Amino acid sequence: MGSPRTQCREPGYFQLLHDPEAEADFESNLNKKYESQAHEFIPCLESKLCYIPPGKKLVLARYIAVLFSRSMARKHAIAFFSKQIKSEFIAAISNPAKVVKFAKEIRRHFGGWIGMPEIMSALEKHADQFDSPHRDQELFVNNLFGLLPTTEQQLLNRHWRILEAPPDEEFVLSDTPVLTRFRFPDRHYGYGWGLAHNNTEVLLSVSPRTCLCIGMPGSERETIKQEELRQINEYAVRFSVKKVFSSKYMEDVDHSVQRFSNSLRLGEKPF
Repeated sequence: MGSPRTQCREPGYFQLLHDPEAEADFESNLNKKYESQAHEFIPCLESKLCYIPPGKKLVLARYIAVLFSRSMARKHAIAFFSKQIKSEFIAAISNPAKVVKFAKEIRRHFGGWIGMPEIMSALEKHADQFDSPHRDQELFVNNLFGLLPTTEQQLLNRHWRILEAPPDEEFVLSDTPVLTRFRFPDRHYGYGWGLAHNNTEVLLSVSPRTCLCIGMPGSERETIKQEELRQINEYAVRFSVKKVFSSKYMEDVDHSVQRFSNSLRLGEKPF
């Protein structure tokens, strides 16, 4: 099995219905503006003498923000919330009292009488728009860069450090490469927390031995215990959508893959 760069690429991932030819340019610009500069510097993070100057930290922050925004998990989340909104809207227009309120607002907006059959037809058509794959795709692509400045600043305001795997252990990588975890005062962790929480840390495995950790203060470079590494790897599997990669076969990771989803695949050579 190949690397994430080949295995996780999906034709049409950034494609828009009204402009299908623009996807290649979109990906090229994304790579040129955010990814290529980060890829050049990332190998330096493996060195114990590595120093991240402010300019490179900004490049990495933008890169991580893009990875976070473009992930398959975020894309699926948009579709999930669209279905939720549609469900709630349908429930609302099934309530006669709420329909009467909708009708009053619609008639006031248009400044005249509109019959209930026309109003119900319009509301039902509006509900269908919430659960449209084309609409979800447009939301995903068009809003990809909307959160970048906020996410970038949240990353830059946190403490940056390097986590190293213990001997004979390795980090894995999935198609959701950016993980978040909340560090409680007793130093146990809850995973999947948002960046708005001050104690949230961001994790990105940059090699089998090295993981960039952005969040709470700590040692600039730290070899973590086996238990913590296996917890990070387990949540990398849990938050993945389709694929998990490692540089070698690891029984505990394979067990997590089989446990959490039959649709996942454990591949090799991620870095």
